Amino acid sequence: MEQKNARHGMLLMLLCTLFWSLSGLLIRMLPWHGLVIAGGRSAFASIIVALYMKWHHIPLRLTRKSLLGAVSLASVFVIFILANKLTASANAIVLQQCAPAVVLLYNILSKKARARLLDVATVAITLIGITLFFFDQFSPGSLVGNLLGLLSGVFLAVNFLVQGESSAEESMSGILLAHLITIAVGLPFALVYDTPLTSTTLSVIALMGVVQLGIPYVLYGLATRSCPPLAISLIGMGEAVFNPIWVAIAYGEVPGTLPLLGGALVLSATIFWAVKSSKKS
Repeated sequence: MEQKNARHGMLLMLLCTLFWSLSGLLIRMLPWHGLVIAGGRSAFASIIVALYMKWHHIPLRLTRKSLLGAVSLASVFVIFILANKLTASANAIVLQQCAPAVVLLYNILSKKARARLLDVATVAITLIGITLFFFDQFSPGSLVGNLLGLLSGVFLAVNFLVQGESSAEESMSGILLAHLITIAVGLPFALVYDTPLTSTTLSVIALMGVVQLGIPYVLYGLATRSCPPLAISLIGMGEAVFNPIWVAIAYGEVPGTLPLLGGALVLSATIFWAVKSSKKS
């Protein structure tokens, strides 16, 4: 049963990653400030999460874990959007993929867990693969934007770890609270920065909130119930692979040989790790 649940959680996380990967494409369509985008999409996403919690009678829990999960996830929401606005989207996505390495390092140092060769090799291969994937696009960009991209990866790792130790109520409560915090932080900046409201911008921000953020974070909350933090973080790295695919479909930007090789490495390593780990569950 545990093995079946783990595989189910991995499939949910993969679907979640596909939805997440729409971020780079949709952010490019909005001429808004990053903080306003973060707050706007969370406004729509919070409705989806709240409806899900009401439908399944999940109460709002204010605990240390749910609050820590909320703060870490809200930090990811805000910082990642800002990173996308201040540096190249590829930079932000690549730097955020430090999350699995942070999770693994935490497990080794804080929990004194023995690192399996499979875990270390998978993290190393995925990091190499992502670097190759964006090798012909990776530019120095803004130092601040690059640092924010890296910082978003650290906060994402923290959230993976917190979610992995939280109950179902704490997990979903943390996700809802994260959206509410992001709304409070981001939306007021619509009064400071030029934020054109047109049918196009409203449609895009609604799409971001519902499809790119709301639904996938419900899937994320479900996946964390049966997937260990490292599995969640490794599968989540697929966002860096799928994101340019949507851009290629929309704008005709086809990756070169090295990026394609990197994508193959990431997918192969992640799938191999997931299969091997599920068999040992």
